[in-house]
Amino acid sequence: MEVGMLPISTSKRGKLLAAGYTTLDAIARASPTHLARDIDVSESEATEILNLASKPSALERPNGSHTAVVGDLDNILGGGIKCKEVTEIGGVPGIGKTQIGIQLAVNVQIPQEYGGLGGKAIYIDTEGSFMVERVLQIAEACIEDMAEYSRHFHKDFQAL
Repeated sequence: MEVGMLPISTSKRGKLLAAGYTTLDAIARASPTHLARDIDVSESEATEILNLASKPSALERPNGSHTAVVGDLDNILGGGIKCKEVTEIGGVPGIGKTQIGIQLAVNVQIPQEYGGLGGKAIYIDTEGSFMVERVLQIAEACIEDMAEYSRHFHKDFQAL
């Protein structure tokens, strides 16, 4: 597991990275006093971060490497992303904020007869990194999935 996957606030993760703590091993080698000073948090908050960083990961692979396997996004997000609410997603660059935003904007539009919400979405890009080509790829993949679902559904329905 890397620093970006620690279950702490985005600002604390950013402070860790800015202070040069790029691995869990680097955090584990620090004392609570030094860590608190380096990232400008209380010593008790530093101790909590040290405890999280030193816990053996349940996601550890047999060869000793770690992986960022996400079993249930709803649980990680505390119940999922709610409809008719504004949701802000933050984090360090490259963790998939844009990807999840685009995927959710496409998924919410899946028709109800395919198990979707048949809704609408507004995607607000505050960084200017929005790529129409990527949205098209995700939407086309979604359409392919719905076509596959439809073929299986009709085959199962005809078998009855």
